[in-house]
Amino acid sequence: MKKIIALISVLFGAVLLVACSQPQTGGAQPTRPVPITQQPATEKPVESTVVTYYLLPDGSPSFCDGMNMDSIGYKAALTKKVAQTVPGKLTTEEKIKATLRLAVADSGSFGENYALTANTTFENGIVTMHSANGWAGSSIFYCAWKPFVEKNLEQFTEVKEIKWALEN
Repeated sequence: MKKIIALISVLFGAVLLVACSQPQTGGAQPTRPVPITQQPATEKPVESTVVTYYLLPDGSPSFCDGMNMDSIGYKAALTKKVAQTVPGKLTTEEKIKATLRLAVADSGSFGENYALTANTTFENGIVTMHSANGWAGSSIFYCAWKPFVEKNLEQFTEVKEIKWALEN
């Protein structure tokens, strides 16, 4: 009797093992395997904008130091092209501000407390700069600042004019 129970247990276990390893079709005919195809990504790519600006090359001479006041030479010397990618799809005004902000930070020559690039506006093709004025050294600052702004905004076909609304 013990042998029969042991034999039934082994047979039952084997049948159960085979039954569990077979796909369940619910009584329907087995279907062919469906090939897996790559689905298009549903995530949107992160948008970004390339911002380009110009700086003086390393080792450039001084153009605006009180003794030399050569704005034309300074503008012509702004030949070091820099491109940075910033997040987001920027409007023209945002791109103008980003260009000036990044160029100022990278130049090491202009302080944001004088340049005030955050106050820059763009409307109907006119960029209005709201730079600080009336402080000792402001003429030296503007000798370089005005051509710096002009050179970096030349790339924008939308910009027709730059106005200097000086802050006191």
